[in-house]
Amino acid sequence: MSNDPGNDPSTGKTGPKIPAEDILDTLWEPLLVLEEDLRVQSANEAFYIHFQVKPDETVGRKVYDLGNGQWDIALLRELLEEVLPNERFFRNFEIQHTFDHIGKRTLLLNARRIDNLQLILLAMEDVTGRKEKEALQAAKAAAEETSRAKSEFLANMGHEIRTPMTAFMMALELLLQIDNDPERRQLLTMADQAAKSLCELLEDILDFSRIEAQGIEIEEEPFNLHACLQTTIQMMRGKAGEKNLQLDADIPPEIPDAIIGDSDRLRQILLHLIDNAIKFTDQGEVRISVRNCSDNLEFSVSDTGIGIPEDKSGVIFQHFSQGDGSFTRRHGGTGLGLAISKGLVELMGGQIGGKNRPGGGSVFFFTLPLKAAVKDGTASPGARVEAAAASDPTVRILLAEDEPMIREMIHKVFTHRGWQTETAENGAVAVQKWEKEGFDLIVMDLQMPEMNGLEATRAIRQNEDGRRIYILGLTAHTRREVKAECQAAGMDNVLTKPVQMKELCSAIECYLSLTSASFPTDV
Repeated sequence: MSNDPGNDPSTGKTGPKIPAEDILDTLWEPLLVLEEDLRVQSANEAFYIHFQVKPDETVGRKVYDLGNGQWDIALLRELLEEVLPNERFFRNFEIQHTFDHIGKRTLLLNARRIDNLQLILLAMEDVTGRKEKEALQAAKAAAEETSRAKSEFLANMGHEIRTPMTAFMMALELLLQIDNDPERRQLLTMADQAAKSLCELLEDILDFSRIEAQGIEIEEEPFNLHACLQTTIQMMRGKAGEKNLQLDADIPPEIPDAIIGDSDRLRQILLHLIDNAIKFTDQGEVRISVRNCSDNLEFSVSDTGIGIPEDKSGVIFQHFSQGDGSFTRRHGGTGLGLAISKGLVELMGGQIGGKNRPGGGSVFFFTLPLKAAVKDGTASPGARVEAAAASDPTVRILLAEDEPMIREMIHKVFTHRGWQTETAENGAVAVQKWEKEGFDLIVMDLQMPEMNGLEATRAIRQNEDGRRIYILGLTAHTRREVKAECQAAGMDNVLTKPVQMKELCSAIECYLSLTSASFPTDV
Protein backbone atom coordinates (compact mmCIF):
# COMPACT_ATOMS: atom_id res chain seq x y z
CA MET A 1 0.00 0.00 0.00
CA SER A 2 1.20 3.44 -0.84
CA ASN A 3 2.42 5.67 1.98
CA ASP A 4 1.38 8.77 0.06
CA PRO A 5 -0.80 10.77 2.53
CA GLY A 6 -2.67 12.28 -0.36
CA ASN A 7 -3.66 8.86 -1.73
CA ASP A 8 -5.58 7.11 1.09
CA PRO A 9 -8.16 4.54 -0.05
CA SER A 10 -9.90 4.59 3.32
CA THR A 11 -10.71 8.28 2.96
CA GLY A 12 -11.33 8.29 -0.81
CA LYS A 13 -8.73 11.03 -1.37
CA THR A 14 -6.85 10.93 -4.72
CA GLY A 15 -3.95 13.27 -3.99
CA PRO A 16 -3.30 16.99 -4.48
CA LYS A 17 -4.77 18.68 -7.60
CA ILE A 18 -2.56 20.58 -10.06
CA PRO A 19 -3.96 24.02 -10.93
CA ALA A 20 -5.27 24.30 -14.49
CA GLU A 21 -2.92 27.23 -15.17
CA ASP A 22 0.07 25.04 -14.35
CA ILE A 23 -1.14 22.37 -16.76
CA LEU A 24 -1.51 24.94 -19.56
CA ASP A 25 2.00 26.20 -18.89
CA THR A 26 3.41 22.74 -19.64
CA LEU A 27 2.14 22.91 -23.23
CA TRP A 28 4.53 23.97 -25.97
CA GLU A 29 1.96 25.63 -28.19
CA PRO A 30 0.55 29.10 -27.38
CA LEU A 31 -2.89 28.79 -25.76
CA LEU A 32 -5.57 31.29 -24.72
CA VAL A 33 -8.53 30.79 -22.42
CA LEU A 34 -11.37 33.05 -23.58
CA GLU A 35 -14.60 34.00 -21.84
CA GLU A 36 -17.82 33.95 -23.83
CA ASP A 37 -17.49 37.63 -24.71
CA LEU A 38 -14.08 36.71 -26.23
CA ARG A 39 -12.07 38.48 -23.55
CA VAL A 40 -8.89 36.72 -22.49
CA GLN A 41 -9.21 35.10 -19.10
CA SER A 42 -5.67 33.67 -19.13
CA ALA A 43 -2.81 32.58 -21.37
CA ASN A 44 -0.07 30.02 -20.98
CA GLU A 45 3.64 30.77 -20.76
CA ALA A 46 4.24 29.66 -24.36
CA PHE A 47 1.91 32.41 -25.60
CA TYR A 48 3.80 35.15 -23.75
CA ILE A 49 7.21 33.87 -24.86
CA HIS A 50 6.39 33.22 -28.50
CA PHE A 51 4.54 36.44 -29.23
CA GLN A 52 6.67 38.58 -26.88
CA VAL A 53 3.73 40.10 -24.99
CA LYS A 54 3.09 40.59 -21.25
CA PRO A 55 0.15 39.45 -19.10
CA ASP A 56 -1.09 43.02 -18.58
CA GLU A 57 -1.20 43.40 -22.38
CA THR A 58 -3.27 40.22 -22.70
CA VAL A 59 -5.59 39.33 -19.81
CA GLY A 60 -8.92 41.15 -19.88
CA ARG A 61 -8.51 42.33 -23.49
CA LYS A 62 -10.59 41.24 -26.43
CA VAL A 63 -8.82 38.66 -28.54
CA TYR A 64 -9.09 41.03 -31.52
CA ASP A 65 -6.86 43.54 -29.74
CA LEU A 66 -4.00 41.26 -28.77
CA GLY A 67 -0.46 42.22 -29.66
CA ASN A 68 -1.43 45.73 -30.78
CA GLY A 69 -1.46 44.32 -34.27
CA GLN A 70 -3.92 43.55 -37.01
CA TRP A 71 -5.81 40.28 -37.27
CA ASP A 72 -7.75 39.10 -40.26
CA ILE A 73 -10.76 40.37 -38.32
CA ALA A 74 -13.39 39.09 -40.76
CA LEU A 75 -12.13 35.51 -40.60
CA LEU A 76 -11.57 35.58 -36.85
CA ARG A 77 -15.10 36.88 -36.22
CA GLU A 78 -16.51 34.19 -38.48
CA LEU A 79 -14.67 31.49 -36.58
CA LEU A 80 -15.32 32.68 -33.04
CA GLU A 81 -18.74 34.29 -33.40
CA GLU A 82 -20.36 32.13 -36.08
CA VAL A 83 -18.65 28.76 -36.44
CA LEU A 84 -17.76 28.05 -32.82
CA PRO A 85 -21.21 28.67 -31.29
CA ASN A 86 -22.73 26.14 -33.69
CA GLU A 87 -19.94 23.62 -34.22
CA ARG A 88 -18.51 23.43 -30.69
CA PHE A 89 -14.95 23.28 -32.09
CA PHE A 90 -12.93 24.01 -35.22
CA ARG A 91 -9.50 22.86 -36.30
CA ASN A 92 -6.62 23.92 -38.54
CA PHE A 93 -7.83 27.31 -39.72
CA GLU A 94 -5.06 29.53 -41.06
CA ILE A 95 -5.13 33.21 -40.22
CA GLN A 96 -2.78 36.17 -40.60
CA HIS A 97 -1.89 38.43 -37.67
CA THR A 98 0.68 41.20 -37.44
CA PHE A 99 2.35 41.69 -34.07
CA ASP A 100 4.20 44.84 -33.13
CA HIS A 101 7.24 42.93 -31.90
CA ILE A 102 7.63 40.11 -34.43
CA GLY A 103 5.76 41.28 -37.50
CA LYS A 104 3.33 39.36 -39.68
CA ARG A 105 2.76 35.75 -38.74
CA THR A 106 0.72 32.89 -40.15
CA LEU A 107 -1.15 31.08 -37.37
CA LEU A 108 -2.96 27.76 -37.37
CA LEU A 109 -5.96 28.02 -35.00
CA ASN A 110 -7.72 25.24 -33.10
CA ALA A 111 -10.61 26.14 -30.76
CA ARG A 112 -13.01 24.26 -28.50
CA ARG A 113 -16.01 25.56 -26.58
CA ILE A 114 -16.38 24.22 -23.00
CA ASP A 115 -20.06 24.74 -22.20
CA ASN A 116 -20.07 23.80 -18.54
CA LEU A 117 -17.33 26.36 -17.82
CA GLN A 118 -18.56 28.89 -20.38
CA LEU A 119 -15.03 29.15 -21.74
CA ILE A 120 -13.25 28.80 -25.06
CA LEU A 121 -9.80 27.22 -25.48
CA LEU A 122 -7.95 28.78 -28.41
CA ALA A 123 -4.67 27.10 -29.42
CA MET A 124 -2.29 28.79 -31.86
CA GLU A 125 0.48 27.17 -33.88
CA ASP A 126 2.88 29.55 -35.60
CA VAL A 127 3.42 28.00 -39.06
CA THR A 128 5.14 31.04 -40.62
CA GLY A 129 8.49 29.29 -41.03
CA ARG A 130 6.90 26.20 -42.52
CA LYS A 131 4.85 28.26 -44.96
CA GLU A 132 7.90 30.25 -46.03
CA LYS A 133 9.84 27.03 -46.57
CA GLU A 134 6.97 25.57 -48.61
CA ALA A 135 6.80 28.76 -50.66
CA LEU A 136 10.55 28.66 -51.31
CA GLN A 137 10.36 25.01 -52.31
CA ALA A 138 7.46 25.73 -54.64
CA ALA A 139 9.32 28.68 -56.16
CA LYS A 140 12.46 26.56 -56.58
CA ALA A 141 10.46 23.77 -58.22
CA ALA A 142 8.77 26.28 -60.53
CA ALA A 143 12.15 27.82 -61.43
CA GLU A 144 13.65 24.39 -62.14
CA GLU A 145 10.66 23.46 -64.29
CA THR A 146 10.95 26.76 -66.16
CA SER A 147 14.66 26.18 -66.69
CA ARG A 148 14.03 22.62 -67.87
CA ALA A 149 11.30 23.75 -70.25
CA LYS A 150 13.53 26.54 -71.57
CA SER A 151 16.43 24.16 -72.13
CA GLU A 152 14.15 21.72 -73.94
CA PHE A 153 12.72 24.52 -76.07
CA LEU A 154 16.19 25.74 -76.98
CA ALA A 155 17.29 22.23 -77.91
CA ASN A 156 14.24 21.74 -80.12
CA MET A 157 14.57 25.19 -81.66
CA GLY A 158 18.24 24.55 -82.39
CA HIS A 159 17.31 21.26 -84.05
CA GLU A 160 14.64 22.88 -86.22
CA ILE A 161 16.99 25.67 -87.35
CA ARG A 162 20.05 23.48 -87.90
CA THR A 163 18.19 21.04 -90.14
CA PRO A 164 17.43 23.50 -93.01
CA MET A 165 20.77 25.23 -92.41
CA THR A 166 22.49 21.90 -93.04
CA ALA A 167 20.80 21.49 -96.43
CA PHE A 168 21.54 25.13 -97.34
CA MET A 169 25.22 24.96 -96.44
CA MET A 170 25.66 21.58 -98.13
CA ALA A 171 24.13 22.96 -101.33
CA LEU A 172 26.52 25.91 -101.32
CA GLU A 173 29.50 23.69 -100.63
CA LEU A 174 28.58 21.33 -103.45
CA LEU A 175 28.01 24.18 -105.91
CA LEU A 176 31.41 25.64 -105.03
CA GLN A 177 32.96 22.28 -105.89
CA ILE A 178 31.28 21.80 -109.27
CA ASP A 179 30.76 25.35 -110.57
CA ASN A 180 33.87 26.99 -112.02
CA ASP A 181 32.21 30.07 -113.48
CA PRO A 182 34.05 33.07 -111.88
CA GLU A 183 30.98 35.28 -111.54
CA ARG A 184 28.83 32.56 -110.02
CA ARG A 185 31.64 31.40 -107.74
CA GLN A 186 31.96 34.92 -106.38
CA LEU A 187 28.25 34.96 -105.53
CA LEU A 188 28.42 31.46 -104.07
CA THR A 189 31.43 32.39 -101.94
CA MET A 190 29.58 35.40 -100.52
CA ALA A 191 26.52 33.24 -99.82
CA ASP A 192 28.72 30.62 -98.15
CA GLN A 193 30.37 33.24 -95.93
CA ALA A 194 26.96 34.68 -95.02
CA ALA A 195 25.66 31.21 -94.15
CA LYS A 196 28.63 30.53 -91.89
CA SER A 197 28.14 33.92 -90.18
CA LEU A 198 24.47 33.12 -89.66
CA CYS A 199 25.41 29.73 -88.23
CA GLU A 200 27.88 31.34 -85.81
CA LEU A 201 25.21 33.84 -84.75
CA LEU A 202 22.75 31.03 -84.13
CA GLU A 203 25.26 29.16 -81.98
CA ASP A 204 26.04 32.31 -79.97
CA ILE A 205 22.36 32.97 -79.25
CA LEU A 206 21.70 29.35 -78.30
CA ASP A 207 24.82 29.16 -76.12
CA PHE A 208 23.93 32.38 -74.32
CA SER A 209 20.37 31.15 -73.74
CA ARG A 210 21.63 27.79 -72.47
CA ILE A 211 23.96 29.54 -70.03
CA GLU A 212 21.07 31.64 -68.72
CA ALA A 213 18.91 28.52 -68.42
CA GLN A 214 21.78 26.65 -66.73
CA GLY A 215 21.54 24.07 -69.47
CA ILE A 216 25.28 23.61 -70.07
CA GLU A 217 27.21 20.85 -68.36
CA ILE A 218 30.97 21.13 -67.94
CA GLU A 219 33.00 18.01 -68.68
CA GLU A 220 36.01 16.84 -66.66
CA GLU A 221 38.16 14.82 -69.04
CA PRO A 222 41.89 14.62 -69.83
CA PHE A 223 43.03 16.47 -72.94
CA ASN A 224 46.19 17.83 -74.53
CA LEU A 225 46.38 21.53 -73.71
CA HIS A 226 49.08 22.33 -76.28
CA ALA A 227 47.13 20.57 -79.06
CA CYS A 228 43.96 22.41 -78.00
CA LEU A 229 45.70 25.79 -78.18
CA GLN A 230 47.36 25.05 -81.52
CA THR A 231 44.04 23.91 -83.02
CA THR A 232 42.37 27.06 -81.75
CA ILE A 233 45.05 29.30 -83.26
CA GLN A 234 44.88 27.44 -86.55
CA MET A 235 41.11 27.98 -86.70
CA MET A 236 41.58 31.77 -86.33
CA ARG A 237 44.74 32.19 -88.42
CA GLY A 238 42.80 32.82 -91.62
CA LYS A 239 40.71 35.60 -90.06
CA ALA A 240 43.85 37.22 -88.64
CA GLY A 241 45.57 36.93 -92.01
CA GLU A 242 42.74 38.87 -93.69
CA LYS A 243 43.88 41.90 -91.65
CA ASN A 244 47.62 41.08 -91.87
CA LEU A 245 47.75 40.48 -88.13
CA GLN A 246 50.30 38.23 -86.45
CA LEU A 247 48.64 35.50 -84.35
CA ASP A 248 50.92 33.59 -81.97
CA ALA A 249 50.94 31.74 -78.66
CA ASP A 250 53.30 31.98 -75.72
CA ILE A 251 53.28 28.72 -73.75
CA PRO A 252 56.12 28.32 -71.22
CA PRO A 253 57.69 24.86 -70.97
CA GLU A 254 56.47 24.41 -67.40
CA ILE A 255 52.84 24.36 -68.58
CA PRO A 256 51.81 20.68 -68.64
CA ASP A 257 50.57 18.99 -71.81
CA ALA A 258 47.97 16.74 -70.21
CA ILE A 259 45.17 18.63 -68.47
CA ILE A 260 41.84 17.62 -66.91
CA GLY A 261 38.93 19.84 -67.89
CA ASP A 262 36.58 20.69 -70.73
CA SER A 263 38.66 21.22 -73.86
CA ASP A 264 35.67 22.18 -76.05
CA ARG A 265 34.54 24.95 -73.69
CA LEU A 266 38.12 26.21 -73.25
CA ARG A 267 38.48 26.38 -77.02
CA GLN A 268 35.13 28.18 -77.27
CA ILE A 269 36.21 30.83 -74.76
CA LEU A 270 39.53 31.39 -76.54
CA LEU A 271 37.83 31.61 -79.94
CA HIS A 272 35.50 34.34 -78.67
CA LEU A 273 38.36 36.31 -77.13
CA ILE A 274 40.62 35.94 -80.18
CA ASP A 275 37.77 36.89 -82.50
CA ASN A 276 37.09 39.95 -80.34
CA ALA A 277 40.77 40.93 -80.39
CA ILE A 278 41.02 40.58 -84.18
CA LYS A 279 37.84 42.58 -84.67
CA PHE A 280 39.19 45.59 -82.76
CA THR A 281 42.78 45.43 -84.04
CA ASP A 282 43.79 46.95 -87.37
CA GLN A 283 47.55 46.38 -87.23
CA GLY A 284 50.07 44.58 -85.09
CA GLU A 285 49.42 41.29 -83.37
CA VAL A 286 47.16 39.14 -81.21
CA ARG A 287 48.93 36.90 -78.70
CA ILE A 288 47.67 34.07 -76.51
CA SER A 289 49.57 33.39 -73.29
CA VAL A 290 49.32 30.78 -70.55
CA ARG A 291 50.93 30.81 -67.14
CA ASN A 292 50.61 29.11 -63.77
CA CYS A 293 48.69 31.14 -61.21
CA SER A 294 48.58 29.46 -57.78
CA ASP A 295 46.40 26.37 -58.27
CA ASN A 296 44.96 27.69 -61.52
CA LEU A 297 46.04 28.28 -65.09
CA GLU A 298 45.70 31.85 -66.35
CA PHE A 299 44.98 32.39 -70.03
CA SER A 300 45.26 35.79 -71.66
CA VAL A 301 44.56 37.20 -75.10
CA SER A 302 46.32 40.51 -75.77
CA ASP A 303 46.14 42.75 -78.82
CA THR A 304 47.48 46.03 -80.21
CA GLY A 305 44.06 47.38 -81.07
CA ILE A 306 41.91 50.31 -79.97
CA GLY A 307 41.64 49.21 -76.34
CA ILE A 308 38.62 49.41 -74.03
CA PRO A 309 36.81 52.78 -73.80
CA GLU A 310 36.90 54.09 -70.24
CA ASP A 311 33.12 54.50 -70.08
CA LYS A 312 32.57 50.91 -71.27
CA SER A 313 34.95 49.05 -68.97
CA GLY A 314 32.15 48.15 -66.56
CA VAL A 315 29.70 46.77 -69.14
CA ILE A 316 31.78 44.90 -71.73
CA PHE A 317 30.91 41.50 -70.20
CA GLN A 318 27.20 42.23 -70.16
CA HIS A 319 25.13 40.59 -72.86
CA PHE A 320 24.42 42.53 -76.05
CA SER A 321 26.98 45.13 -74.95
CA GLN A 322 29.73 46.53 -77.20
CA GLY A 323 32.39 49.16 -76.89
CA ASP A 324 30.79 51.13 -79.71
CA GLY A 325 27.01 51.06 -79.99
CA SER A 326 26.52 54.03 -82.31
CA PHE A 327 25.03 53.95 -85.81
CA THR A 328 28.48 54.70 -87.21
CA ARG A 329 30.23 51.85 -85.44
CA ARG A 330 32.86 50.10 -87.56
CA HIS A 331 32.80 46.69 -85.92
CA GLY A 332 29.99 44.18 -86.28
CA GLY A 333 28.79 41.46 -83.96
CA THR A 334 26.05 40.92 -81.42
CA GLY A 335 27.99 41.73 -78.27
CA LEU A 336 27.41 38.16 -77.01
CA GLY A 337 30.98 36.84 -77.28
CA LEU A 338 32.32 38.27 -74.02
CA ALA A 339 29.07 37.51 -72.18
CA ILE A 340 29.25 33.87 -73.31
CA SER A 341 32.92 33.70 -72.32
CA LYS A 342 32.12 35.08 -68.87
CA GLY A 343 29.31 32.58 -68.40
CA LEU A 344 31.46 29.63 -69.44
CA VAL A 345 34.43 30.70 -67.32
CA GLU A 346 32.21 31.03 -64.24
CA LEU A 347 30.55 27.67 -64.94
CA MET A 348 34.06 26.16 -64.99
CA GLY A 349 34.85 27.73 -61.61
CA GLY A 350 37.06 30.56 -62.85
CA GLN A 351 37.10 34.33 -63.17
CA ILE A 352 37.47 36.62 -66.18
CA GLY A 353 38.50 40.25 -66.66
CA GLY A 354 39.82 42.75 -69.15
CA LYS A 355 41.95 45.90 -69.11
CA ASN A 356 43.90 48.23 -71.36
CA ARG A 357 47.57 47.61 -72.03
CA PRO A 358 50.20 50.29 -71.50
CA GLY A 359 51.08 51.70 -74.89
CA GLY A 360 47.82 50.68 -76.55
CA GLY A 361 45.60 47.70 -77.03
CA SER A 362 43.82 45.52 -74.49
CA VAL A 363 44.25 42.22 -72.72
CA PHE A 364 41.50 39.84 -71.64
CA PHE A 365 42.41 37.20 -69.11
CA PHE A 366 40.71 34.37 -67.27
CA THR A 367 41.73 31.76 -64.73
CA LEU A 368 40.52 28.16 -64.62
CA PRO A 369 41.14 25.47 -61.97
CA LEU A 370 42.61 23.00 -64.48
CA LYS A 371 44.68 20.17 -63.08
CA ALA A 372 47.49 18.23 -64.69
CA ALA A 373 46.60 14.70 -65.82
CA VAL A 374 48.81 11.64 -65.86
CA LYS A 375 49.91 10.82 -69.39
CA ASP A 376 48.91 7.34 -70.50
CA GLY A 377 50.25 7.39 -74.04
CA THR A 378 46.81 7.51 -75.65
CA ALA A 379 45.89 10.04 -78.30
CA SER A 380 44.52 13.24 -76.90
CA PRO A 381 41.04 14.47 -77.74
CA GLY A 382 41.19 16.60 -80.81
CA ALA A 383 44.05 14.68 -82.37
CA ARG A 384 43.08 13.87 -85.96
CA VAL A 385 44.14 11.14 -88.29
CA GLU A 386 44.79 12.57 -91.74
CA ALA A 387 43.03 10.35 -94.22
CA ALA A 388 43.77 9.90 -97.88
CA ALA A 389 40.96 10.63 -100.28
CA ALA A 390 38.80 7.55 -100.66
CA SER A 391 36.78 7.66 -103.85
CA ASP A 392 36.61 3.93 -104.40
CA PRO A 393 33.45 3.18 -106.42
CA THR A 394 33.11 -0.17 -104.66
CA VAL A 395 32.36 1.57 -101.37
CA ARG A 396 28.67 1.21 -100.48
CA ILE A 397 27.09 3.61 -97.98
CA LEU A 398 23.63 3.45 -96.41
CA LEU A 399 22.27 6.91 -95.63
CA ALA A 400 19.38 7.05 -93.11
CA GLU A 401 17.88 10.57 -93.07
CA ASP A 402 14.22 11.60 -92.86
CA GLU A 403 14.61 15.15 -94.18
CA PRO A 404 14.25 14.94 -98.00
CA MET A 405 16.43 18.02 -98.66
CA ILE A 406 19.33 16.80 -96.55
CA ARG A 407 18.95 13.22 -97.81
CA GLU A 408 19.08 14.36 -101.43
CA MET A 409 21.98 16.74 -100.82
CA ILE A 410 24.17 14.18 -99.04
CA HIS A 411 23.31 11.63 -101.70
CA LYS A 412 24.49 14.03 -104.42
CA VAL A 413 27.74 14.76 -102.56
CA PHE A 414 28.48 11.07 -101.97
CA THR A 415 27.72 10.25 -105.59
CA HIS A 416 29.99 13.10 -106.68
CA ARG A 417 32.76 11.53 -104.54
CA GLY A 418 32.26 8.21 -106.37
CA TRP A 419 30.57 6.32 -103.50
CA GLN A 420 27.57 4.07 -104.11
CA THR A 421 24.83 5.37 -101.81
CA GLU A 422 21.49 3.84 -100.82
CA THR A 423 19.00 5.95 -98.81
CA ALA A 424 16.44 5.20 -96.11
CA GLU A 425 13.81 7.64 -94.87
CA ASN A 426 13.68 6.26 -91.30
CA GLY A 427 15.40 3.87 -88.96
CA ALA A 428 13.10 0.94 -89.67
CA VAL A 429 13.82 1.07 -93.41
CA ALA A 430 17.53 1.41 -92.65
CA VAL A 431 17.52 -1.78 -90.57
CA GLN A 432 15.62 -3.65 -93.29
CA LYS A 433 18.06 -2.56 -96.00
CA TRP A 434 21.06 -3.37 -93.81
CA GLU A 435 19.72 -6.89 -93.27
CA LYS A 436 19.24 -7.51 -97.01
CA GLU A 437 22.24 -5.78 -98.58
CA GLY A 438 25.90 -5.45 -97.76
CA PHE A 439 27.12 -1.99 -96.86
CA ASP A 440 30.53 -0.74 -95.83
CA LEU A 441 29.22 1.92 -93.47
CA ILE A 442 26.03 3.67 -92.37
CA VAL A 443 25.39 7.40 -91.95
CA MET A 444 22.57 7.53 -89.40
CA ASP A 445 20.47 10.56 -88.49
CA LEU A 446 19.30 10.63 -84.89
CA GLN A 447 15.78 12.06 -85.01
CA MET A 448 13.60 10.07 -87.43
CA PRO A 449 9.96 8.87 -87.41
CA GLU A 450 8.84 5.27 -86.70
CA MET A 451 12.29 4.21 -85.53
CA ASN A 452 14.90 6.80 -84.59
CA GLY A 453 18.63 6.53 -85.08
CA LEU A 454 19.32 5.25 -81.58
CA GLU A 455 16.77 2.43 -81.90
CA ALA A 456 18.03 1.52 -85.36
CA THR A 457 21.65 1.43 -84.19
CA ARG A 458 20.76 -0.82 -81.23
CA ALA A 459 18.82 -3.15 -83.52
CA ILE A 460 21.79 -3.42 -85.90
CA ARG A 461 24.30 -4.01 -83.12
CA GLN A 462 22.13 -6.74 -81.57
CA ASN A 463 21.79 -8.60 -84.87
CA GLU A 464 25.31 -8.24 -86.24
CA ASP A 465 26.94 -11.51 -87.15
CA GLY A 466 30.62 -11.16 -87.91
CA ARG A 467 32.08 -7.84 -89.10
CA ARG A 468 30.98 -4.78 -87.14
CA ILE A 469 29.67 -2.10 -89.49
CA TYR A 470 30.83 1.47 -88.98
CA ILE A 471 27.94 3.81 -88.00
CA LEU A 472 28.43 7.56 -88.25
CA GLY A 473 25.70 9.50 -86.44
CA LEU A 474 24.28 12.90 -87.42
CA THR A 475 22.34 15.03 -84.95
CA ALA A 476 21.14 18.60 -84.71
CA HIS A 477 21.30 18.37 -80.91
CA THR A 478 24.44 19.82 -79.34
CA ARG A 479 23.89 18.60 -75.79
CA ARG A 480 26.70 16.31 -74.68
CA GLU A 481 24.34 13.82 -73.11
CA VAL A 482 22.75 13.30 -76.55
CA LYS A 483 26.13 12.50 -78.11
CA ALA A 484 26.95 10.23 -75.18
CA GLU A 485 23.63 8.43 -75.70
CA CYS A 486 24.45 7.97 -79.40
CA GLN A 487 27.79 6.41 -78.58
CA ALA A 488 26.23 4.24 -75.87
CA ALA A 489 23.74 2.94 -78.45
CA GLY A 490 26.66 1.81 -80.62
CA MET A 491 27.47 4.70 -82.96
CA ASP A 492 31.18 4.94 -83.71
CA ASN A 493 31.25 8.70 -84.26
CA VAL A 494 28.76 11.58 -84.06
CA LEU A 495 28.75 14.85 -86.03
CA THR A 496 26.59 17.87 -85.22
CA LYS A 497 24.44 19.67 -87.79
CA PRO A 498 24.82 21.90 -89.62
CA VAL A 499 27.72 19.74 -90.71
CA GLN A 500 29.99 20.83 -93.55
CA MET A 501 30.36 18.28 -96.29
CA LYS A 502 34.13 18.56 -95.96
CA GLU A 503 33.84 17.45 -92.32
CA LEU A 504 31.40 14.63 -93.12
CA CYS A 505 33.47 13.30 -96.02
CA SER A 506 36.66 13.62 -93.98
CA ALA A 507 35.17 11.45 -91.21
CA ILE A 508 34.17 8.81 -93.78
CA GLU A 509 37.55 8.95 -95.53
CA CYS A 510 39.32 8.60 -92.21
CA TYR A 511 37.45 5.36 -91.55
CA LEU A 512 37.94 4.09 -95.10
CA SER A 513 41.68 4.81 -94.97
CA LEU A 514 42.00 2.72 -91.82
CA THR A 515 40.18 -0.18 -93.48
CA SER A 516 41.51 0.27 -97.02
CA ALA A 517 42.79 -3.29 -97.10
CA SER A 518 39.18 -4.45 -97.07
CA PHE A 519 38.40 -2.68 -100.37
CA PRO A 520 39.88 -4.02 -103.60
CA THR A 521 41.31 -1.43 -105.93
CA ASP A 522 41.84 -1.56 -109.67
CA VAL A 523 45.48 -1.62 -110.71
